[in-house]
Amino acid sequence: MEMKFKHWPFDKTEAVYLHWLRSPYHAGKMKQWQMQAVFRRENGTLHDLAVPWGALPAFRLGSAYRDGKLTRESPLGTRMQIRFCSSPKVSICDAISVPRQYELRTRFNLQEKCVVIWNRGERIVVPCLEVIRAYFALNRMMTAELLGPDFFTDVCTSTLTDGQAHLKFSERVAIASLSTEVVKRMALVLFDGEFRAAWKKVWASASADGGTTMQYAHPLHAEPPAIPGSVWVVRGMKIERTILVLEIKQFSSAARLPFSTLTYEHPGFRIYEGGKRGNGGGRTKEEPGEAAINPEPKSPKEITSPYAVRIDFTTADFAQRIEVVKIWERINENGQGEDHSGGGGVRIEHVPTKDGTLYDEAGCGELPSVEFTPFKSVSDVSVGFRKLFKALPYIKGASLSFYEGETPEGCCLPKMPKISGSPRSYVLVGVSFSTRRFFLVEVDGRDDHGISTLLFMMPKGKSFIAFTENMLKKCIAGGGHWDREELGTLFKEGKYELVKHTKSSPENWGVRLWKAVRRLF
Repeated sequence: MEMKFKHWPFDKTEAVYLHWLRSPYHAGKMKQWQMQAVFRRENGTLHDLAVPWGALPAFRLGSAYRDGKLTRESPLGTRMQIRFCSSPKVSICDAISVPRQYELRTRFNLQEKCVVIWNRGERIVVPCLEVIRAYFALNRMMTAELLGPDFFTDVCTSTLTDGQAHLKFSERVAIASLSTEVVKRMALVLFDGEFRAAWKKVWASASADGGTTMQYAHPLHAEPPAIPGSVWVVRGMKIERTILVLEIKQFSSAARLPFSTLTYEHPGFRIYEGGKRGNGGGRTKEEPGEAAINPEPKSPKEITSPYAVRIDFTTADFAQRIEVVKIWERINENGQGEDHSGGGGVRIEHVPTKDGTLYDEAGCGELPSVEFTPFKSVSDVSVGFRKLFKALPYIKGASLSFYEGETPEGCCLPKMPKISGSPRSYVLVGVSFSTRRFFLVEVDGRDDHGISTLLFMMPKGKSFIAFTENMLKKCIAGGGHWDREELGTLFKEGKYELVKHTKSSPENWGVRLWKAVRRLF
């Protein structure tokens, strides 16, 4: 699902760029956290737009928007890697430190804070709000918790014993908000001294003005933890000896963490044994193609069953591997065949657009809540796609994100007996370079029923998941192979490539994928 901002103040055909973000302030009767997003128009003028603080995870400076939605147009800046020395000089400065070529103009923009890092003769400037987004604000839940003093007290209980961390989440936490990367980042805040101190500094700066209702808040402070010896992959602009970081895409740290194993549980993580799941009685759940976000403070009616908007998270790597394990509760139903939440037989129907909210105070509103969930990290990939993900690194200079799902009802692919007759799974991989992005679809072929890997350019204005599932339904022939005639109709400009499966090595597969990428571009 994609996200769209309602009451878009610009012409529907005009591309505007996210130029700057301002720190949050309280707004509306419920004193919801809101912030100002500053967009740069085609004529160079700047325009402010009030947006929910909970939208921070989706914002990347320099990204293009059209008709209220993020577009696939090339963002500002170029991809680069920054290796920090063992003793970089780190400070927090006013935004006056941003190079003049990137005009901020108004005093409210210039009051925002930036992290300035002197490293190997270069000056690295990154807005504090981008540090907060990349390190701490992976989804709406974490973004909301960031401005409170409780360190996730209302969200989970936590323990650390002999290098093993455990998080037990409460029922008020939406399952859609829990991914490997989110759980890992929360554990870092709870158990690692540097991450905890950096998180605490953000809250301390937010509470400096007493939380008063105002249009322009006290600027948030944030220092990236564990910088010495770390590596950033960023999208930025190099101006003489200064690098202005617009987006931190990845970071790795040489610091040793206090845990190497992380387990987590939730009341909704249940496996029912000894009973039937039921077919769901033909129940239908409407899933909108996009969630429309109102800039006005609109409280959700509840937050445990949100619309899930998929985004790329900033990924993190550390000196030691962290094993993350989800704990399932096994329930013996003694042969009782009743339906359970999340069981089979629930048809997902996509509708064009439905209203939702990214504000936090729940229980008093009318709108469904919206939560961010990732295109998964590579460490999350299931066994059926591991060979593919061994091949993908041979596509040089690319960053990866992916979504794993089940082929939709009506798809011509046969059932897979190996997983109890469930529909065959597929993976949609987003492959990004500094200026270009394409996608590939791989269908699980563990039963030796292989189907060629499809590489394609996503048509503008299309929802990732809805477009892919429609393609799987329409473009796979009865024998279980891609129908080139249907693909040609769907991709009128011919922007797709097919790569056959062979029994060769992942390296050979990766090289053939890379050749197909070059033909695609």
